[in-house]
Amino acid sequence: MNRPLFISISIVAFIGCSLFEDDGPKDPRDYTWTIDTLKHPYPDNYQLGLQRMWASSSDDIYIVGHSYRVFGTMWHFNGNAWSVVPLDKRDGGFIETNNHSINDIFGFSKDDIWAVGRQSGKRGIHDAFVIHYDGWKWTEITPPDTTELMSIGGGDNGKIWVGPYGGGIFMYNGTEWIEEKINFTEPSNKHSYNDNFVSHQSHSTYAIFTNISDAFSNGSDILLKRKDNQWEEIYIEYSLSRPWVSEKGAVYTQDYEVKKFVNDIPEKAGETPKGFGVSQFYGIKEDFIFACGRFLDGNFGNVLFYNGKKWITLLEDSFEGVFFNDIWSDGRTVIAIGNIYNPNLNTIVLRGE
Repeated sequence: MNRPLFISISIVAFIGCSLFEDDGPKDPRDYTWTIDTLKHPYPDNYQLGLQRMWASSSDDIYIVGHSYRVFGTMWHFNGNAWSVVPLDKRDGGFIETNNHSINDIFGFSKDDIWAVGRQSGKRGIHDAFVIHYDGWKWTEITPPDTTELMSIGGGDNGKIWVGPYGGGIFMYNGTEWIEEKINFTEPSNKHSYNDNFVSHQSHSTYAIFTNISDAFSNGSDILLKRKDNQWEEIYIEYSLSRPWVSEKGAVYTQDYEVKKFVNDIPEKAGETPKGFGVSQFYGIKEDFIFACGRFLDGNFGNVLFYNGKKWITLLEDSFEGVFFNDIWSDGRTVIAIGNIYNPNLNTIVLRGE
């Protein structure tokens, strides 16, 4: 249940019994955990706050986010080590723009990956920025004529959706950007934006619309659903975590409790540990879901697992001062990323398998 600065355990079993078949996936309680701390290669770069992730496999992982320097806004794991992805020409990449920042990343495959953020332009340093990876190189794509892009997602039909800072939704059909209609009155304040887009195969696409009345006060989050090329309000609450859509089309998010939306009707989905705020869900199926975030009292980061009945805490010792922002799994490995000040802002990557 994370809120950006501007404006997502014990598995139920009898003692000694496992919930998993011998030939099934490994019980997440038995995972071995390793940690990588990512620091910028430039000694004077004291901020590296990577927050969003996309992976085609456990050996092909991209993470993006804030870097004090442009070099460092995207990192890649190749199965052996993490390294900075050079994007600008001055750093060995293919992109002309040398003043940009990346906020989100999404891929259809390892050879078809998209990332969005901001660049310098007519709005100062807050013009939309879109890049694409074709398996060989990252190149810049003409963005929609709008402000900084906060989020990106895609569907089975190859369409792309992006959410700009300030509100609105744009869809890319492969040739042009089209602004889509949102069937509710968007706030006029500039601290509104769509924070996340999710879909699963033939099921509907959903988004979380975040509305912050000003940079330091509370607002509300709205769960949107795309239908007939328009977006409709499904649910509104003070704060909603970034959701996940299951193979059956159910939507999981958290307000004061984890909600499962079936046919757009919310129902409670288990009981998370007291005081735990989810930032991101990611599942393989409805009885194999991970969530990352933190215990709000004291700011202790942890990872949860849901077996379809109850949520369990996977890490025996929470990470003090760490807020896990994003999580991914292929059913054998789980990856969570978070940020920590020690004393500078660094990114940690938690891996369980």
